[in-house]
Amino acid sequence: MDKLNSLKQHLIDLVPGLKNNPDGLHIFADEGGIKADLESTLSFSYEWQTTIICEEFNGHPDDLFVPLLVWIQQNQRDIKRDDIRFLLDPLDSGRADIRITFPTDQRVIVTNGETGYETSHPAEPVPDWSGDFPSLTTPTSTDRFDG
Repeated sequence: MDKLNSLKQHLIDLVPGLKNNPDGLHIFADEGGIKADLESTLSFSYEWQTTIICEEFNGHPDDLFVPLLVWIQQNQRDIKRDDIRFLLDPLDSGRADIRITFPTDQRVIVTNGETGYETSHPAEPVPDWSGDFPSLTTPTSTDRFDG
């Protein structure tokens, strides 16, 4: 699934603790299903629980969660505030195993093509607002979490 590959590459590129240990990152699609009405179209959505496992992660959890939230903001816009869950198992003073889960979906548009059925995967809808996403490289004094 394209979203899982995109997520994995995004995290490896942006999380210092994963650049040095990409083999410690595992991403799975668990508890998957297909949502389709089958009445008027063959289009459907894949729906699954994304599970991220970082073995022996040696950075601060913020280093992992901020890039993850950026990816979710751009690729899984309908996620709810409390949908992201995690389990952290400290191994020693500098390392931990971290397991993160959140719901994910991917729309699939099915059309009749010249050689049979064709599928496409549309991008996430972009919200109707102005402004840019915050940058990972230029924090501001106004960056804060209001819980």
